[in-house]
Amino acid sequence: MEHLNHLLNVLFGVMLSPFQGRGIWYGMIAVSLISSIVLLTIFKVTSKQQAIRRNKNRAVARLLELLLFKDDIVVNLGALWRTTLANVAYMGTVVRPLLFSLVPFALILIQVSVWFANRPLKPGETVLMKATFTSDAIATLQAVSVEPTPGVTMDTQVVRIPSRNEVAWRIRAGNNGPQSVDLLVDGASERKTIVVGDAPCPVSPVRVRAGLWTELTNPSEAPLPAAGSLVRIKVDYPSTNFTLAGFHLHWLLVYIILTMVMAWALKKPFRVEI
Repeated sequence: MEHLNHLLNVLFGVMLSPFQGRGIWYGMIAVSLISSIVLLTIFKVTSKQQAIRRNKNRAVARLLELLLFKDDIVVNLGALWRTTLANVAYMGTVVRPLLFSLVPFALILIQVSVWFANRPLKPGETVLMKATFTSDAIATLQAVSVEPTPGVTMDTQVVRIPSRNEVAWRIRAGNNGPQSVDLLVDGASERKTIVVGDAPCPVSPVRVRAGLWTELTNPSEAPLPAAGSLVRIKVDYPSTNFTLAGFHLHWLLVYIILTMVMAWALKKPFRVEI
């Protein structure tokens, strides 16, 4: 999993590096364009294009039949049944390419969340940082300490919350660039990166223990030791703010809409039916 994460991190870093000095929309448009091309390629390779075209045209024809005979209840009921069957047949032809799309798009979506779900901290901005331990690590909970790098300052003393097996503190971001905070746990040091700056870049809110799923969904940092008492370290980064015509949009909604629009626009040049 480490090698796969490293490969994807490098690929997305290369792809998005030209847009790091620009706004978040430029990078999101680039990612959506690549995603739409991947989607069209998968559809072209794994689907029966003639069957998709035939069933889609049939579904449209049945829908028009339903609209044309809307005043005749008997004909309308038959048309409704035929429309349902035509749509089921169409969906059956796209199930295969959609299944083949699941794994590539899951990997792409994880990387998109790393780049666009949260924004870096701004110099001087404060944020809450929490470390969670196993339930049997009461002694460790009391002894844990932190050492920030010169670019990060501790805004509060460590607050211990035994009922949640948690310690928390507020940190203040300093200079632009990658910073870090080291946790001293059981005689070992575990580092959590802190990203400070204005340009879009990978942000890792959580560093978690080793595990297939946790490593897959948190690709930016090496996992914590699986045998240790430290379960996770979390930084409450602010969410990325996509604004369009005065409306604030969630990054996932922006990604899905842009990818679908671009796929629809490119399907003719790629000669793909979807």
